[in-house]
Amino acid sequence: MNFVCSPVCAQEFKRINNISSLCEYCKNERLINEVKKVNNKDCCFCSEGCKILFHYELEKKWGKHCQSCTFCLSVSKTVLTVHDEELEKEFCSAECSFRYTSLRSHVSADYYYTNLQIINIILNVILTQKRQSMSH
Repeated sequence: MNFVCSPVCAQEFKRINNISSLCEYCKNERLINEVKKVNNKDCCFCSEGCKILFHYELEKKWGKHCQSCTFCLSVSKTVLTVHDEELEKEFCSAECSFRYTSLRSHVSADYYYTNLQIINIILNVILTQKRQSMSH
């Protein structure tokens, strides 16, 4: 696995290493600009323009669909809409919705627990200082 510092470096890396594939929209063999999972299939796009045109074609073909799953970022013919804190979130499956909810509740629980620990430490320091001041 290789890491690059910017999109410009990523394009240069792909060019130097001849990382190309068939573009899902224009059907030309070109350098890959982006890979997007569409209905459980990895689709390669040579440009942002081809990706946008592909999405436009999907909209005409599928109608309402999951344009970018909130959890896995894939595109899917299936869409599950969930209301979360006054916002609508779109998921490609019930599994992604469950994973997202589980992750959020776990993060919230960790955040609450960490803050509770910090409050307890501060209270202990204050109590210790009060006891020391009372004993003097």
